Amino acid sequence: MSELRMVPGKPCRLCRKRVWLEEGQTFCPHCTGKIEKLYAYPCRKCGNPASDCECSGNKWLKFLFWYDCPTARTYINRLKNDPRDYEVEFLGTELAKKCTGRYDAVTFVPRDPAARKVHGSDHAELLAHAVAEALGLPVVATLECRGVIIQKFLSASQREKLVRGRFAVLDEALRDHRRLLLVDDVSTTGATLRGTSRLLREHGAEAVACAAMCKTQENYR
Repeated sequence: MSELRMVPGKPCRLCRKRVWLEEGQTFCPHCTGKIEKLYAYPCRKCGNPASDCECSGNKWLKFLFWYDCPTARTYINRLKNDPRDYEVEFLGTELAKKCTGRYDAVTFVPRDPAARKVHGSDHAELLAHAVAEALGLPVVATLECRGVIIQKFLSASQREKLVRGRFAVLDEALRDHRRLLLVDDVSTTGATLRGTSRLLREHGAEAVACAAMCKTQENYR
């Protein structure tokens, strides 16, 4: 029987704790369980995990996990309020694997100025930088957020109409970057990503692909 080889004091790729891992492993047992749950969480319509879901409402967006999974919501909350470099790097690298198109640059849906001032960072921008680094692309700010609008009780169509009043395009950024990968943290109804991507195309972008860490499942009947 072959002897099991262990790697002493190797840091877990996700939590960065130094643990004894089997040769070839990159996650500690605790993080392995979390990741397995995230990737296995099923679509309510077809029963497939996010990576294999082909429901028509999900084809336009590249995403990693279903936001409905409690573990995904935990990571999103930390990304917004207490971003950890190693988690951002991991999530960005994983999302980059989904984004196989041809892009000139990575851009992002910016946080409203008041929230950015309070938290000291923009979570979508952090994620965009991690994705861009994995893809070997630059990050460009193509959108400016003019303020926050409470969208909780609005329909998807109402949210999309408000995009024009909430965001402005920084035209100079589009001169040398016509094919964009637009990144956000969560797609709830898809209205913000759809609206901002349309806005970018109207201002000269040739193509805009959308990506998010998580997507909320549709309310299938």
